[in-house]
Amino acid sequence: MKLKKGRSTSGIKKSTDRGTRELYSEAVRQNIVKKDWVRLSEVMIGAELARIPKPLRKRGWFHVGLYEAERGNHPGAIIALNSARALDSTPEKTLMRMFEEMKAFCHDFTGKFSRQDLYLLTKSLERIASFHSFHSQVSAAAENEGKKLEQWIEDQLRSATDQVETPATHHVQRICAALFPPMTIEEVRAEFARIVEPLVRERLEQKAKPASGGGSKGPNSPKDPDEENPKPPEDKPISGGGQK
Repeated sequence: MKLKKGRSTSGIKKSTDRGTRELYSEAVRQNIVKKDWVRLSEVMIGAELARIPKPLRKRGWFHVGLYEAERGNHPGAIIALNSARALDSTPEKTLMRMFEEMKAFCHDFTGKFSRQDLYLLTKSLERIASFHSFHSQVSAAAENEGKKLEQWIEDQLRSATDQVETPATHHVQRICAALFPPMTIEEVRAEFARIVEPLVRERLEQKAKPASGGGSKGPNSPKDPDEENPKPPEDKPISGGGQK
């Protein structure tokens, strides 16, 4: 194919990308209007890769999450709702619905989780809580739901056994992979703040404290007169030389 003079391949690529994005955007809109959740589920991965507008991606993933929840596929619902949560600037509603699905999933496998399964779930919940505490405001109700889940997991850990694999392991790994992908820059900042800020605060508090024990002095402490005018060393008799 010959290119017209002055037209670059990058221009063609941008035009193609724009066309693909518009095609997927329209497909997502139409499937939401028609409530064709099966078809919507099929096109959402392509829509994600095409980088259609965030609000539309969020709506699409949220509806897919609700559809999977209705089917009783709680791991699938959690993964879809988490995709919606990551795109939502006001994630309260999505987060609460996601916690509901987490509770349903935990109920399905009560007594079947291994310690390793529960550990992965705990780390996933901790990351969500850490991210939202720094990145966005969520209500106390949402925070309490997350804490209830963490407490339930801690209670289960008391009786859970060490096993290589359980009926829940595959689902837990899928959920953890979705909730713990490579961090966005916002999540990196949130995680950095969560870990580093308490250390910095502790160091500042230690510097602010006066020296303890009375042995050392601060830089502005007044000097003793003897330190300003030290006495000359006294002559001491040399031992072992037979002097009397």
